[in-house]
Amino acid sequence: MPQLLFLHRWIGVVLAVFMLGWFASGLVIANSGSLGASRERQLERTQSLLPEPSWMSLGEALERSAAAQVKQSGGGGDVVAEARLVRRLDQPYWLVETDAGRRIAISALDGGVKSFSPEDALRLAHAWLAVDGHVPAVAYIDTVDAAPGLRNAESLKPFHRVSVADGASTILVVSAKSGEILQAAT
Repeated sequence: MPQLLFLHRWIGVVLAVFMLGWFASGLVIANSGSLGASRERQLERTQSLLPEPSWMSLGEALERSAAAQVKQSGGGGDVVAEARLVRRLDQPYWLVETDAGRRIAISALDGGVKSFSPEDALRLAHAWLAVDGHVPAVAYIDTVDAAPGLRNAESLKPFHRVSVADGASTILVVSAKSGEILQAAT
């Protein structure tokens, strides 16, 4: 009987320490920010945007786009909630988000809807890393529907994952719909 009490006591102590560690790590995870690249970090690494007269306005791009379901006013279609003019791969795009949460990239040159390929993701990652002055080698990993650590990014999937040969095993996550670098994590 004394051995059973001794065993019960020390198993309880070990389990209590384990649960305390589990609880503490849960608090850290719950209160830590997302691994995603912040809006400020994305903006500091974007290509400069000098609009040209030949670029289409948002209204013209929406009218010419193949995304007829996206309209500026009601009438049965989605309503544009946010639109930003950005430069990706030396091309101007309107990044449009609707009130239904859909996101698309529309060319400001011809109104075509753009989907970014794995090759585009490599070029985007290369340009994003070039801001630091040195450009390590990048390699395409895969395309996934969910990336660990990304929250509320359903409208931006699928995601291209790109590895960076920077010695820290950095992986960049690029949205196939918007061309944005959403995550840079080791």
